Amino acid sequence: MEIKPKPKEKAEELINLMVLPVDEWHKYPMCRDTAVQCAIIAVEQLIIETGSKYWYEVKHELTNL
Repeated sequence: MEIKPKPKEKAEELINLMVLPVDEWHKYPMCRDTAVQCAIIAVEQLIIETGSKYWYEVKHELTNL
């Protein structure tokens, strides 16, 4: 059985992945508000595809950050 991080931990992980600059010059980091919105969009797609309660909980945590 796979152990998933708590929804709040997953929400923070998704935001941190988006905030950190990933271009080769590290010049274009994403602001936190934009990262939250992008994470919500990604999680909404996971909800549509999986219907998983877990992703609903992650979205709830993202909207409360």
